[in-house]
Amino acid sequence: MKKNGLRRSDVVFNADEHTYKLGDTYLQGITGLLSKHLFPDKYTNVPEHVLEAAKEKGTRIHDEIEMFLNGFEIADPMPETVSFMMIPKTFIESEYLVSDNANFATKIDLVGDDLSLYDIKTTYEVDEDYCAWQLSICAELFELQNPDLKVKNLAVIWLKDGAEVIPVERIPSENIKKLLDCEINGTLYRDTLTELVLAEKELKKLADIEGEIIRYESELKKAKAESDKLKTGLLGAMKKANINKYEGKGITLTVRAGYTRSSIDSARLKEEKPEIYGAYLKESKVKESLTIKLKN
Repeated sequence: MKKNGLRRSDVVFNADEHTYKLGDTYLQGITGLLSKHLFPDKYTNVPEHVLEAAKEKGTRIHDEIEMFLNGFEIADPMPETVSFMMIPKTFIESEYLVSDNANFATKIDLVGDDLSLYDIKTTYEVDEDYCAWQLSICAELFELQNPDLKVKNLAVIWLKDGAEVIPVERIPSENIKKLLDCEINGTLYRDTLTELVLAEKELKKLADIEGEIIRYESELKKAKAESDKLKTGLLGAMKKANINKYEGKGITLTVRAGYTRSSIDSARLKEEKPEIYGAYLKESKVKESLTIKLKN
């Protein structure tokens, strides 16, 4: 890698314990921060042995890439490492440690010669929202540690069936600072930007299944009309045959005589006798529901 003028942090990283320490003070990493405030369910349904295997594989690939970038020969590189070697980019730093020297510290996988930051992913798919937050925090700490420098771009290097560089948008600095402040102050982070992103995802899911909803509702409406037509015909046939009840193998048909139903005009009572209406008013909780109306 090329020589660079990036500032070195005094924070010491313990690879075995995966801890960051400045003097006698332990600083917090980024993974736990993101899990706590923004992505609490990210790995909820993933078995522990799967996570552990993925972690071991990812660590080996990261180590091989760092060896490659520092000019060491790798005897039997992983396929992902071989894919990385084919990327036509120049990097000036790998595993670059950044910190605010007070509360947080993390390592940036790669720093490009144009001061773009990269995170290496070997997962089945890339969670771009997660990576955007992760790299944006890295960028914030990078610029804090190197106040004369400005990060250019953020991207994920996805090593899955080859190598793909996926750009991600940087989260505004004010959002990152708010997140870090919430962690320091012991409050849970809530962010309009995140809520909008999540809302857009849910709306996209709805758009994807809109066709299914229309089909089911149309079929239901058609079936209801056919059922009503059939019931009217059956009622007429049973009355003509003077049959009030029919017992079949899987159905019972019963003719119920018509009647006059009496009810209180609640709107009129409320207007003319509000004290009586209020005295006998009974409230009950109605369960939430969804109304679907098909457009022509």
